Amino acid sequence: MTASAIGGLEQPSIQRNALICAYLLTAIAVMGAASVVPALPIMGNDLGISPTQAAWVIGFFIAPAVVLTPLIGFIADKFGLKPTVICSLLIYGICAGACIFASSFTMLISLRLLQGVGAAALELLALVIIASVATGSEIRTAMGRNAAVIGISLCLYPFISGILIEWHWRLVFLLGLAALPAAAFLHTQLDQRLFSTIEKSGGPDLRELFDAIRKPAVRTQHVLIIGLFILLFGCFFSFVPEAAIRSGITSGSLLGTIPLIMAAAIAITAPFMNRVAERIGERNLCVVAAILYAASMMLVLQANGYMLFGLSALLFGAAHGLLFPLTQSVLGRNTPTGNRGLFMSANAMAIAFGQTAGPFLIGLVVTLWSLDAGFFAGIAIAVAIAVISSFRHTSKRHTKLLR
Repeated sequence: MTASAIGGLEQPSIQRNALICAYLLTAIAVMGAASVVPALPIMGNDLGISPTQAAWVIGFFIAPAVVLTPLIGFIADKFGLKPTVICSLLIYGICAGACIFASSFTMLISLRLLQGVGAAALELLALVIIASVATGSEIRTAMGRNAAVIGISLCLYPFISGILIEWHWRLVFLLGLAALPAAAFLHTQLDQRLFSTIEKSGGPDLRELFDAIRKPAVRTQHVLIIGLFILLFGCFFSFVPEAAIRSGITSGSLLGTIPLIMAAAIAITAPFMNRVAERIGERNLCVVAAILYAASMMLVLQANGYMLFGLSALLFGAAHGLLFPLTQSVLGRNTPTGNRGLFMSANAMAIAFGQTAGPFLIGLVVTLWSLDAGFFAGIAIAVAIAVISSFRHTSKRHTKLLR
């Protein structure tokens, strides 16, 4: 049910507070990886570990999301969203604080693994909250704002961490303590009556869940999500910096601004996704995003200086800011009432699969052929996104012809 279904309460205020809580959860979820990245080189030198081992601090944090999302979705559906998310925030915040005092690398990655258990629920349940309280075009607007929060976070956290590591790299984990006051905020501001659970029936309605997942529109979104995250993590994050270095850009500050431009483009573009979708239709919006992805990869192939790499990042961020929140809004419209957590866990698994498979698949292409071949593979994925979107996306009532 939505906010309008709760009688005797200030419904707009309740809905607004719930959406604020969702955006807060997203910001904290993104923090766990984005805030630590700038500290990895210094951390590695201080602990006497290799760059590969230092990357485990990120990998161990992300790993629980790949494995635990269905279980978290089931727990949220069975026992209620509010207690699940508050427990997750407490685990996240306590483990972040403990990371500051970790006496060894083994202890640090163990604590990061536990922190990742708490983090695994946050972005998933943020999407569940949005799907629960927003309806119709409101979902597109809310998902667009949620994507903007991700873009802003990707810009802000590395900047703050860069300041903190001037004193000590361990201080970057201070940011994670924000989860503790966030838990208190959600306890007071998130009304549990907004979220229908399945406690009455004693378990999830698996038939309803599987029927929802088998819908053509839902399956299409999962495929698109995997594709766009293969592009993001396989092409952009993994190999654009290498392409920039190959072209002669060796300044660390300049290399660092390329993902910053991309994140800023997400933050700027995502809030306008709903307006663009209403203007040209969701199917056409997907095709436009695919064209932007392909153009970004083509610019990387031609780039011989910083300006073209910056333009490529701008186009890539614009594409992601349009397509990712749109996929989330389509899934939100199709979420079954009694199985929101489990349904959205399939979405989270698609995201995690794309993040994990992207560097491996594109890396395999680069290893077997060349760096340029990796970006040609990215262009092929963008073309596939356009083709899939053209033939199988949403129902006709959500599609308008270009005007």
